[in-house]
Amino acid sequence: MKKRGIKGFRGFLTIWAGQFASLFGSGMTSFALTIWVFQKTESPTALAISAFFATFPMLIFGPLSGALADRFSRKFLLIASDSLAGIATLGMLIIDHMGNLEIWHIYIVGVIIGIADSVQVPALMSSMTLLVPKKHYSRASGMQELAGTASSIFAPIAAAGFLAIADLREILMIDLATFGLAVITISIVYIPQPSETEVGKAAGGNLLEDMFYGFKFIISRPSFRGLQSIWMSANLFATIGNVLIPAIVLARTGGDQFTLSGIEALLSIGAVIGGIIISVWGGPKQKVRYALISMALCGLLGRVIFGLGYDLFTWIPGAFFFYFFIPILNGCLAPVWLSKVPPDVQGRVMSARITLSRLMIPLGTLIAGPLAEEVFEPAMMPGGLLVPIFQKFVGTGSGAGMSLLTLLTGILIAGLTPVGLAIPVIRDAESLLPEYEAASISE
Repeated sequence: MKKRGIKGFRGFLTIWAGQFASLFGSGMTSFALTIWVFQKTESPTALAISAFFATFPMLIFGPLSGALADRFSRKFLLIASDSLAGIATLGMLIIDHMGNLEIWHIYIVGVIIGIADSVQVPALMSSMTLLVPKKHYSRASGMQELAGTASSIFAPIAAAGFLAIADLREILMIDLATFGLAVITISIVYIPQPSETEVGKAAGGNLLEDMFYGFKFIISRPSFRGLQSIWMSANLFATIGNVLIPAIVLARTGGDQFTLSGIEALLSIGAVIGGIIISVWGGPKQKVRYALISMALCGLLGRVIFGLGYDLFTWIPGAFFFYFFIPILNGCLAPVWLSKVPPDVQGRVMSARITLSRLMIPLGTLIAGPLAEEVFEPAMMPGGLLVPIFQKFVGTGSGAGMSLLTLLTGILIAGLTPVGLAIPVIRDAESLLPEYEAASISE
């Protein structure tokens, strides 16, 4: 029987368009809910709790989602995840229409949408190799990065415009429409099931074993273990710098919100341009080495230069390059995982990889505050312990300690590059790991 639906790279583009619309709608809702929660509570803690409920499901359900992606139809899981998120949004819309929307409703909806996201991410990533020819892996990965970044920039702007003439209800309706569009685009694409490999046969087990298989897969292969360790370390150092940006800018400018908004715009612009470049370029042949070089440039041109800055003008290059190299880095690295992990176990392996990387975000966030406030800021105040050594680089006073910490994280990120290049199992991962070709459908 002939399989119907859009196939190959055109199928990926179709799904990408629907997911971009969905991300845009969700971004508008997230911004509108942030305003709603703060207006109701005037509590930063309530905002933090709301963000926590939206993000923790990936850490809890990630391994299970990966096991499901390898056991069931990935197309079904993609439709189910978007439908679940849409139903949760519809429930919130109905409750708001009845005038009964409360903070705890937002928390519950955040958990449900977080669960849906945890199911969708490994299913979407492991579907990429079934649709996209290997030569387009970097391009497809860059497009995924671009969709997330662009929606994070423009969705809040659009939501702010809508809130000037409408309210939360209208934005929820837009979000529902984008969920519907995402489901339709997935429905008209043919996503084949991966062929069973010898690795996949050996990996067969019960659901609990499948949940931990991805971690075992990574740990048991030196090249993947090394790559994962390098990027977990980079993610930890990067998170510390990310957390400190607003505090540095506000501390060194006397609370100038205009300067902060300009810096955040530059961060986003850098990420979008980087995403466009890797999407058009398609990436280099020596992907691991270019990924390591991109990481060094991110640390040196982004973090170090930003740490040396003290006003809008001197922060411009560092702010731009802060995120410019990240889509390029990911666009080089993702194809290695997509081509070197057997398609029938990619759900489990990719979910393990994502879970391990995301664990660094809360860890880095917890480290950044106390380290800056209790150690580096006091040490860079007039008469502080580190002033004689670093004053000529970052100055003294409020914000100088955080600038120094950001500078040091940039050096640490860049320092991971020679480590990776010096270790053969990391540097030569592309030649050492076996190749798996999954996309056999014509474009």
